[in-house]
Amino acid sequence: MTVILPTSGDVIDVTVTAVKPFGSLVETRDGTPGLVRPARGAQGAVLRVTVTDVDQAEARFTATPAE
Repeated sequence: MTVILPTSGDVIDVTVTAVKPFGSLVETRDGTPGLVRPARGAQGAVLRVTVTDVDQAEARFTATPAE
């Protein structure tokens, strides 16, 4: 399976998989994992976020809540 990573600056919808003290762990529709800081939502919530950084080597991203 090919993972399609978002690009820095993209505004995307993600689903919260867990909420931790350091942020919300999330996944895109195709299963790409990410971290939203600061933590938002509850497990299962859908959030709109802005991608701030992409780790190509680890196939994951960080994001902030979209304005």
